[in-house]
Amino acid sequence: MNFYIRDKGIASVNGSLYTSEVQHPFLNYYPEQYLRLMQSEFNPGKPANWLRLFIRYNNKNRSPLRHLLFLQFLDIDLDEFFNMEGIVGKKEHCKAA
Repeated sequence: MNFYIRDKGIASVNGSLYTSEVQHPFLNYYPEQYLRLMQSEFNPGKPANWLRLFIRYNNKNRSPLRHLLFLQFLDIDLDEFFNMEGIVGKKEHCKAA
């Protein structure tokens, strides 16, 4: 999945997400009213907003709806996502190096 993130210019080559680079494109992708309806609005100026926490902390419980919002933002087809053979990401990239 990280290649989708890299293609959008919101992650480094090794797969680290640039949180500041994700928030504004995400807010531009979805209308404010839609995010409010999905109970997923946020203020990018607050360090503890849901999107920043979603991106940074893997051990947190995450809303399935917010997963779907993020996948749609990345333009990932759900069938393709669930049928991926392997994932090239930060951990796999670092192990190979």
